[in-house]
Amino acid sequence: MNWKFWCSNPSKAAKQYTQRLVVVMLFYILMVWLVTPLVRTHHWVATKLYFAAALPTIPILFMLLVVGLYLRDERDEFKRHQTVVSMLWAIAITLGFTAFTDFLRSYGAITAVPPFTEFVTFWMSMGIVNAVQTIRSRVGTDEE
Repeated sequence: MNWKFWCSNPSKAAKQYTQRLVVVMLFYILMVWLVTPLVRTHHWVATKLYFAAALPTIPILFMLLVVGLYLRDERDEFKRHQTVVSMLWAIAITLGFTAFTDFLRSYGAITAVPPFTEFVTFWMSMGIVNAVQTIRSRVGTDEE
């Protein structure tokens, strides 16, 4: 097995990205964990419901901020380019998926997709595209 593929030497920016993302993800989980039972218990409507829905949305936006900070801090142009390409592909995949499901809904084939489908689609496709790029661009043993 080629351990060079699995073991890497992350840059300072990549380490900070990981640390920031962990903090934001924990904050997201905390917000969902705190807000969801409150909404279900109190059956909020109008302003309270909109405010409650906004709270777990804030960390989602911060996830994009964390990626932006990584792009700002990363000195390796190749890694920055790879992240931008991954994000663009993830946006395209998510937009295509959303358009497809919207057409299915407008044609009466489905009623709705499950909650958070777009969120999961975006981040999963970004990760998959990033992994594919990494595999495609790695240097073989005979080229080192």
